Amino acid sequence: MHRLVHLDLIMFGVSSTLGDALQMLPSLRTLSVWPVEDSAVNSHCLEAVCGLTDLCCFDWGVVTGPHLSIQFTDHRSYNPHSKGVYSRDEPLLPIAPHLCSNLTSQFNIQKDPNGNPMLSLNELHRILSKRLPLTDISVFRIPVTSASRFYFTA
Repeated sequence: MHRLVHLDLIMFGVSSTLGDALQMLPSLRTLSVWPVEDSAVNSHCLEAVCGLTDLCCFDWGVVTGPHLSIQFTDHRSYNPHSKGVYSRDEPLLPIAPHLCSNLTSQFNIQKDPNGNPMLSLNELHRILSKRLPLTDISVFRIPVTSASRFYFTA
């Protein structure tokens, strides 16, 4: 595993030990994550990735679809072909409240109707760019119309 250069984590759930596990991959240069929709998973993933200063390329896919409860704004949407340009239906990612105290002074943390903290794709990209200034970063939507092909284990 010490020679692993490229890692894709697709539709995964993680614990707070993800950061420690990724640090044990000294040759890792390209990482792609599509976390499951969960505030704890998103937060653990964000915290873990921000410690990988040697990454050359990082992609964060936000899985969206009718079966998911990812919230959408009513005025903007992410266009993966034009970096940083958003229009209607931008997804908002749930994040854990403990992460907000570290981010609210520098970034725009939104709240859902229940008061839970949410990040827009634009803000997620800004956070990652600030924490990983030498990394080529992409944040994009992954529209999924059916999750029947995904298998989860407990």
